[in-house]
Amino acid sequence: MSSGFPVPTSSGEGPRPSYSPTVGPTRLGSRTLPGGGRVLTDSRGLTVYATDSVPASQVVSRCKGVCTNIWRPLVVGSASVRSKVAGVPGETFGTLPLPGGLHQLTTNGRRVYTFVVDKLPGQTRGQHFLTGTTTGDVYTWSVIVLPSTAPATIPLER
Repeated sequence: MSSGFPVPTSSGEGPRPSYSPTVGPTRLGSRTLPGGGRVLTDSRGLTVYATDSVPASQVVSRCKGVCTNIWRPLVVGSASVRSKVAGVPGETFGTLPLPGGLHQLTTNGRRVYTFVVDKLPGQTRGQHFLTGTTTGDVYTWSVIVLPSTAPATIPLER
């Protein structure tokens, strides 16, 4: 599936963001998908995604404004989360700042999001989704794959 964001009109007016982030619990989960494979999920069981083309530890989010109408940042209440979790080798958790004093969860330095079209746990409609910018940059979104031994609940509180 692929899509681009609407380009503002010549008057500079364009779509406005309609999503306001809410702070979620400081825990994640994992789920085995039909056909195999285990992926990272939010506390509600919705699949978590990151882009493969945004540099790790990008302090300024490239997904802002109308982008967050489609890609919902995982926002936690604390800038300090547990970086390593037993059973989840290879993933380092953290946060990066968002406007308004909020903190977006990261894994391996990449900001993580849910996809607005995924309505039920286990859906992965955002996998390989392409988004573009008015400057011609294209980003590919991917689920975050975990080992089959990952725990169902991943607490991140320190």
